[in-house]
Amino acid sequence: MSYEKNIPTEQDKKKKITRLPRKNGDQRWTQSLSPQKTKRQMAAHCLSFSFTKSMHVRKKWEFNQIRRRGIKYYGRFICFQYTPLDSTFSKLGLTVSRKYGNAAQRNFLKRRSRELFRRLQSNFPQNINLNILPLVHTKNASFEQLEDDWNNFITHLNKGIINGKNTAQPLSTQSLQDN
Repeated sequence: MSYEKNIPTEQDKKKKITRLPRKNGDQRWTQSLSPQKTKRQMAAHCLSFSFTKSMHVRKKWEFNQIRRRGIKYYGRFICFQYTPLDSTFSKLGLTVSRKYGNAAQRNFLKRRSRELFRRLQSNFPQNINLNILPLVHTKNASFEQLEDDWNNFITHLNKGIINGKNTAQPLSTQSLQDN
């Protein structure tokens, strides 16, 4: 009995790529892996209004600080809680409880709120920590109505800031009568 019958046929050997070392050869190798940005792409990156993780209020102590020391402003559909912030950008926190609706409804409101914050944050007179609390009838609000709420909030911020000082009273509950 011959054991050589079950031996697989010999396969072609892969060609071995030889890389000859040269002066500064590694620099070219790493540069070719990273794509070069054009001027247009660099300009678009500078003008982007992205919503990065550093713009989120994430920690429990930050939410507690906004709730304790913050100022409340009630719009038609949203309650805004905010505190001044000594930073280079504003931060947004979203508190949407299960009482508001199912997960799809809560996530839809959060997406809308993040988009409005991203669009309008350049209009804020100062950098703030902001927490959003939706009111019960927010589900029926259109995007334009929510945007009006945000614009009213920004005008409220502009009224409250005189000579770089926040003149609004802590935990004040201004309502639709300001509008």
